[in-house]
Amino acid sequence: MAPGLDAIVLAAGTGRRMGGAKGRILIGGVSLARRHLREARVVGCRRVVIVASPEECAWLTRECALDATEGAAPVIVVSSSAPDQAGSLALAVQALGGPPSTALGEFVLITPIDTLPVSTATLASLLDALAAGALAATPTCEGRGGHPAILRRAALARYRRGSAPPAPPLRELLTSLGPLRVRVPVDDPDVLTDLDTPEDVTRLTGAPPRFCSEV
Repeated sequence: MAPGLDAIVLAAGTGRRMGGAKGRILIGGVSLARRHLREARVVGCRRVVIVASPEECAWLTRECALDATEGAAPVIVVSSSAPDQAGSLALAVQALGGPPSTALGEFVLITPIDTLPVSTATLASLLDALAAGALAATPTCEGRGGHPAILRRAALARYRRGSAPPAPPLRELLTSLGPLRVRVPVDDPDVLTDLDTPEDVTRLTGAPPRFCSEV
């Protein structure tokens, strides 16, 4: 994968409709939080920032430590009480630190927690699409847009502290990039996963959602 790839996992939602924090949802016996962390490490991310509600930060820190190995990408768990996704994303970008960079090879993978990790082939396709100089790449499957997004760090400058006007939701930022945002067709239905309700989990797994219960 590309050098200088970081990851941001957006997990600050309340999970009210789901009936529990989405990072704790067990898929195949493994929490979504750990699944996203594992993917980020497999593809060579150098740092992983997970933004969560204050109530979930201690659990997430312990959960992510279960997969810690020597040399593994460090995990930064950031507490967010922001009222919207844009505020949480701004906290994550600030946690990565450093000035916005225009250097080739400086990329950030951004995914919401309520999706499945996609294949490494999909991520490779997104990075390949950025090689020609685009600022962002997102996948499509069966004509529908999905997650995750990979952006050059320069495209995230509006989320840094002190930027004005206030940063927009990620969807609006991607739209504003116009032709500098590339949509990449992939053969990976997981890019379309959106786990908002218990019914969504049941359709995916054949059973109601189960949550990691450690507190």
